[in-house]
Amino acid sequence: VINRGFSGYNTRWNKIVLPQILHPQDWQEVVSFIIFLGANDSVVEKLNPAQHVPMEEYKNNLISMVSTLEVC
Repeated sequence: VINRGFSGYNTRWNKIVLPQILHPQDWQEVVSFIIFLGANDSVVEKLNPAQHVPMEEYKNNLISMVSTLEVC
């Protein structure tokens, strides 16, 4: 089990970082990969506009990250 998190990151930022931390040669024996994201994305936009991610973008970011994992 490898646990990796980025404090305060939302899906917008994780989508950028994910390809930089994944190396296809390391994923040949991976059985499961779990993405736990959403709390930072759902912050109230008025309170933290830099961290807030609208629902449609959140959905597209997750799809993009899963697609990145399928390539590995």
